[in-house]
Amino acid sequence: MSSLQDYLAKNYGSLADSGASDSAKKSKKKDKRKRPHTAASSYGANIVIADDDDVDDTNSNYQDMTFPALVSNASSSTSIKKSKRKKDKSKSSWDLAEAAAQEEADEHPVVAEGAELIAEYNLRREQEAAQLEAEKQRQRELRRTQALQAEAAAAQQPTSSLPEPEVDTQQQPMRYGLLTAQVVKEDSERARARHLHKLQTASPETSGVNAETVYRDPKTGKRIDIAQEAAREEEKQRKAEERRKMQREWNKGLVQQRAAAAPSDVDLDAERRAKEHWNDPARKFLENRKHDISKYPEYKGDAPANRFGIRPGYRWDGVDRSNGFEAEYFRRQAAASSRKAERYAYSVADL
Repeated sequence: MSSLQDYLAKNYGSLADSGASDSAKKSKKKDKRKRPHTAASSYGANIVIADDDDVDDTNSNYQDMTFPALVSNASSSTSIKKSKRKKDKSKSSWDLAEAAAQEEADEHPVVAEGAELIAEYNLRREQEAAQLEAEKQRQRELRRTQALQAEAAAAQQPTSSLPEPEVDTQQQPMRYGLLTAQVVKEDSERARARHLHKLQTASPETSGVNAETVYRDPKTGKRIDIAQEAAREEEKQRKAEERRKMQREWNKGLVQQRAAAAPSDVDLDAERRAKEHWNDPARKFLENRKHDISKYPEYKGDAPANRFGIRPGYRWDGVDRSNGFEAEYFRRQAAASSRKAERYAYSVADL
């Protein structure tokens, strides 16, 4: 078959090409039905990978190739036929395929390998760790030098029972981080020395030396003046003493002594007899009572009281025909007066 195609291609070029194209189309249809669908074949709608089984293995051009050709066509899918044609023609088509593949590869972004990224990251980490360790070593050397200088200065000072505090004029701040016990002790002593020096050099107003003690109310927190509190307490005691003295005077009963007088008191008895009471049952038997001279006749006898003090007419038969309002009024007045007296007595009960 291949020898016939070579013969036709040699003697009848156009016809052989058309026949070869027809045979390629038929083989393409068969390959589509037989070849399974893969990712490579479905990469693009216009890209087809075609292999010709009729190519002779002895062909040097085919043996030199290591990848299939990719050809893109905008109108329809086209197969690249590998046949035993002339050497220069096959070379030119493969060169075009290689150039297209190289151009497509150049368009894709270049992604670094994972191993290279990891190696670069590890190298950067090692460099940062080395820099950090060098900085820590420098800080340690600086602290060691400062500690030695402090020890030398302390050894040169004369010893005494109460050593004067060493004042840090540079105001070196406290050091933080991973510190040794000696460094922590030095920082504490330096801070204590600064605090003592500040207290010793401060004014009495600032330090509070010989200041008056401030007392405050535990509930409200207000400041308490001792002098005012003493005066207030003295006034309270004076008023309490006055109340006790008044109570002793009340207990003597100076007002009640006249009511408790002996029956031999003639003046008191005459004063009591001279008083007239509206509810006195023996009032009509008294001979020395005064009779009011009236222009009109009046009722002779007792009558219920009213708010206006109006007496009944002289023809009244003694029957109370009111609705009881006046009696209820006086009863309420008496109850109010009684409650007032009780309240007053209760208010002065503890005096």
